[in-house]
Amino acid sequence: MATAAQPAAKAPLVSLEDLGTRVRLSQPSLSPDGKQVALIVSRPDPVANQVASTLVLIDTQSGVERTIAGGKISSPTWSPSGKALAWLAPDADKTRQIMMTSLVRAGEAPSQITHAAKGAGIRAFAWSPDDQSLAYLAEDEPVPPVGDARFDRTFEVSDSDYLGTTYLARTRGDGPARLWLIPIEGGTARLLTANAGYIQDLAWTVDGKALVFNSNPGTSGVSARFGSVRSVTIDGAVESLIVAKDAHVSSESRIGISSQGVLAYQHYRGQDPWLYGNTVAVVIDGQVRDITGALDRDVTGFDWAPQGDAVLLSARDHLRTGLWTVSLSGAVRRLDLGAVTLESGASMAHSGSVAFVGSEPQLAPELYFMSSVNSKAVRLTHFNDPLLHRRYGRVKSVAWTSGGFDHDGILVYPPDFRAGQRYPLLVNIHGGPHYSSQLSFDGDSQYYAAQGWLVFQPNYRGSDGQGDRYQTAVIGDATEGPGRDIMAGIDAVKAEGSVDAARVALTGWSYGGVMTSWLIGHHHDWCAAVPGALVVDFAGYYDQSNTGIWIDSLLGSPHLPQNARYYREQSPATYLDQATTPTLIMQNVGDDNAPIAQAYALYHALKDRGIKTRFVVFGIDGHGPGDPYHERQAVVRTLAWINENCGPAVH
Repeated sequence: MATAAQPAAKAPLVSLEDLGTRVRLSQPSLSPDGKQVALIVSRPDPVANQVASTLVLIDTQSGVERTIAGGKISSPTWSPSGKALAWLAPDADKTRQIMMTSLVRAGEAPSQITHAAKGAGIRAFAWSPDDQSLAYLAEDEPVPPVGDARFDRTFEVSDSDYLGTTYLARTRGDGPARLWLIPIEGGTARLLTANAGYIQDLAWTVDGKALVFNSNPGTSGVSARFGSVRSVTIDGAVESLIVAKDAHVSSESRIGISSQGVLAYQHYRGQDPWLYGNTVAVVIDGQVRDITGALDRDVTGFDWAPQGDAVLLSARDHLRTGLWTVSLSGAVRRLDLGAVTLESGASMAHSGSVAFVGSEPQLAPELYFMSSVNSKAVRLTHFNDPLLHRRYGRVKSVAWTSGGFDHDGILVYPPDFRAGQRYPLLVNIHGGPHYSSQLSFDGDSQYYAAQGWLVFQPNYRGSDGQGDRYQTAVIGDATEGPGRDIMAGIDAVKAEGSVDAARVALTGWSYGGVMTSWLIGHHHDWCAAVPGALVVDFAGYYDQSNTGIWIDSLLGSPHLPQNARYYREQSPATYLDQATTPTLIMQNVGDDNAPIAQAYALYHALKDRGIKTRFVVFGIDGHGPGDPYHERQAVVRTLAWINENCGPAVH
């Protein structure tokens, strides 16, 4: 006798353990013929509390993978002919060197090309057009101190250099990078530049007779304002100035030279390389020209098209990161990525094909391939397939208006969401502020949603997805305007009728921590707050941070009388006497971006007034949790705090 079919079992909800298995993909590099992609594949190792990386080759037709090397790998780069692949990796002394493997001689083990002295590791490199040489950036070999210098612990602090890089990193800090040349057979490297400042990136001229590089007068963030672009012949005899200082080369820039010999680099328009959007500038007949003005988006990376008549670039646009081609005349065309949002890359081959790492709201990052800029993106890899078999919450966009701007954001629903039921809301504010929440895979938000929370990620003025006017609207309005935007976004979410208004919590790291601290001083209906890597006193931040100098683009110097009022009005610390929200603070002890004194100031401002407060310090360096254990701890502690103070979500 037939029996009724049993209902299919529901897939399990995403767990913290699931998120701990996420494979991260980065730095895709497409071979010149478009047949292979070199990709860094990073897997968390919770036992060792580290991330183990491998360099993998992916066949673009079959998807077949081949592992090339392991270790702390970066910058995989094909030779111009495609016959060899080079990358950076530490040697036995933990000094970063150039490694290389031949793709012609099958089975040959990778070889170490450079032998930079310990403490003078390679920072960047570039292949010569004929495949025969490698130019690279590295410091001079350290000279052991003698005499009284052995005891010298003094260092001179430059602008925006809180405590000196030397002190916080417990090393001698970054010295000026020199430009060196070495044949691929190895041997003795030859110095090309004796003292060209702090070189950031390099590229060969098409004829292979010279190298182009950009350099800054120092390592601090402010020094990027005074950088220049120069060239030097490979014999080191002639050095020339291409773009004079104040060239406004982005501090995270790469430079590139087209097949037609045109120089391009990431450029920023305004005073500061952080606040203002990046563009792509080209140098033609000695003149610098921004070719991306019509796009009006913050460029995150670019590559030259094979004919040298256009660039392929990536940029955040509202709720997605996309790809465009922009011609030398400024004509803009967006590539069709479907529902995929770019995560890392992209790389373009001589054949015109494109590879990049991308994701969707319910599909973790994978490698994608386009046979041309006109084709559809095809997923090549399946590293994160285990995460497919989980039950995720629906993700939708939210739109609202505030302060003369149209805003957008992301709302993640609990997987078992039922219309008519009220849910607690976690407002997760992104950092930057020059960043934007995206329709991409967000494992943390899905985990909170799996615990029964609605998760709202608002974009606000200062975010980088809507062009210069939107991104620079925080100038003179660092917190008040963004605060109004976030509150208006929360109202838009509440208007849907699914939010339990008595259970709304806030969290955010970096600038998200700033805005969380601001909002608890201005509004008092939050059930809990969790700021991390935060700043509450902008004047102190200006003086005591390696990145604080950028705020003078927002508010000027706090030490000039005409600006003091703005610092007082815009700093979250000014309003903490009005805060009533139970607050959990998390901060790294070695954060030179948001120094821990800022977190202490928030802690005492709340605790001394009797507000329920906890302060958890991570005994690590960096701006936020950077290892598997502390990344997990940040999520666990956030969820525990909001459940403790708001009541656990019903799910």
